[in-house]
This record gives sequence, C-alpha cells and structure tokens, in this order.
Amino acid sequence: YSAMPSITGMTPSTGSASGGSTVTLSGMNLDGDALSCRFGNESIVVATNVTSSSCVCVTPAGVAGSTVAVEVSTNGVDFTSSGVQYSYRSVVRVSSVQPASGPESGSTSVTVVGANFVDSSGLLCRFGSAVSVAARWVSSSKIVCVAPAHEPASVAVEVSVNGVDFTTSGAQFAYQPSAVVTSITPSSGPLHGGTVVVVIGDNFVFSGALSCRFGVVDVVGSFVNRSAVRCVSPAHAQGSVSLEVTHNGAEYTASGVQFTFRPSATVSSVSPVAGPMTGGTVVTLSGTGFSGVVDLCHFGSKTSVATVMSDTSATCTSPLANYSGSAAISVSSRNQPLTQTGMS
Repeated sequence: YSAMPSITGMTPSTGSASGGSTVTLSGMNLDGDALSCRFGNESIVVATNVTSSSCVCVTPAGVAGSTVAVEVSTNGVDFTSSGVQYSYRSVVRVSSVQPASGPESGSTSVTVVGANFVDSSGLLCRFGSAVSVAARWVSSSKIVCVAPAHEPASVAVEVSVNGVDFTTSGAQFAYQPSAVVTSITPSSGPLHGGTVVVVIGDNFVFSGALSCRFGVVDVVGSFVNRSAVRCVSPAHAQGSVSLEVTHNGAEYTASGVQFTFRPSATVSSVSPVAGPMTGGTVVTLSGTGFSGVVDLCHFGSKTSVATVMSDTSATCTSPLANYSGSAAISVSSRNQPLTQTGMS
C-alpha cells in the first residue's frame, strides 16, 4: 500500500494543440515506479519524478480551444481526482519581423507578425539564444517586443504565449555593428535643399531602409561603402540640425554632427564688369551668403575657383573666353548650383 498522490498546481496551464509542452505538476506523494499523467479521460503519458512533491510530463496532442483535467497515477491504474485544468490553444506561428535588423546594442522595437498570439503574462519573444524579453500584445496576429543586446549575427525570433514553449518558425533578425557618423561634406547648403552630402563614419550597411535624417526630416540614403553614405538635403528652415543615419528606419545614429541650412548665396555686383578674352582678370563679387557655401564661379559655361573673402565678398579669375560679349556670372558649391546673375 502507498499514499494516494494529489495535485495542487501545474505550470504552464496552457499549451499548443500540437502537444510537446513540458509541464510541471506540484502536489504530494508524486513518486512511484509507474508514475504517469492523464490528460482528459484517455491520453496517458509517462511522468518523470522530480521530488515527492513535483513531477514533469510532456503533453499529448489535443483539440485547440479545449480544456481537460490533468491527473496523476503512481501505479498506472488509480488516478487522482484533483481537477487541475490544462487548456489547449491553437498553434502559434511567426511569419515575419519588422524591422528585420537593428544595432548590436539592442533596444530596437520589433513588430512580430504571425498567428494565434494570446494576451497573457507568459507572452515572450526570444532572440536566438538570448534571454527572453516581455512582449506587448497588439492582436492575435501582431505583438511588439524590444530586442536585447546581442553580438552581430542573424538570429531566429521566436514567441511563447505560456512562458515555456516557443515557436520554431525561424524568422530572422539581423544584429548589425552600431553605426556612427563622424563628419559630413559639405556641412552646409541652401534652404531649398538639393545639396549632395557625403556622410563619413563607420559600420554603414547596404539596406532598403538606409536613410539620412536632417533634424526630423528623412531622405533616402545611397550606400557607398562601410564608411560612407550619400544623401541629398531636403528643403528646410534656416539653422543647424543633426544629420543621422539609419539602416532599418527605426534606430538612428546619435552622433550629433551638424548640417547648416543657409539662405542661398546672392551676387549683387561684380568688379570689374569686363575683361580680355584671354582671361586672367581677378573679378571681385559682392553679395550675401558666400561663407562656407561658395567655392566656384561660373562665367557662362566656363568655371573657375572662387576665393571667399567674407560672407559678402569673393574673388575669382576669369577663364579664357571663346567669344566676345556678355557672360552671366553665377556662384556655386562643388555639390550644387546656388545662384546666378545676369552681370557680365
């Protein structure tokens, strides 16, 4: 004769209809040579004794949406009648994650799309073999979780709704080295935008979501190599803003490198207003907005280097002309035309 076992609790109390969940039962007198668990009235599985007050067993397959009593036997014949309940739920699946990449430092807010997610205290995301993180339920097909830190690698993102069993869907999330911006060229441009800016830094990667952020305005980025990205400045109000880069449309660098939006350079007068066709005349331009912006002068279709004396004054040497007559004078940066006048 032996003492009759009893069950007082079970963890987890829910699991997939496909079975295979390891559940731990707690109670009394949970030992014996023929220890087993019964799910409902028919499904009996072998149990493994842990202590006299706990044992584990693996759930058989069941019907999604059903709840069954779980009982224990120490002799394979006589079962408890404790009435502890186990609920079968639909099989949870993960189909995709967005964004599909983020920095190795973690903190990426990842939306996981799939099926049969349940709003429960055991709702978790697991990134590879990293520690599981709590997930926020949005709907039966969408949850949100924050990626933990991880060394650069692609890992599977799996979901649990009971804190124990995880999906095996294999949707991938790529951890990337954290990008950094160290400098930009040029560091200023006109208010109307259109300046081609080369962003210098490290750990840039090619991706469909690569973009630059001027203050709060995002523009598409063009990958050059690991240490350079090219982007075109948007229209913006006058002033300086941080220029940051993202690979995934969610996490941005936080380097603080500044790009300054300036009023377009204007030329109000030139002196002298004429010179020989052989070129070589040093021409002084007066206007506004030259500093940090102007580095070229254009005499019609001919170009020469500008020397900026101040924000309102610059000089350039007239090039060889192919004909006599008037030529419009304009100034520009090497990245973009800025303004022109009809002076000759």
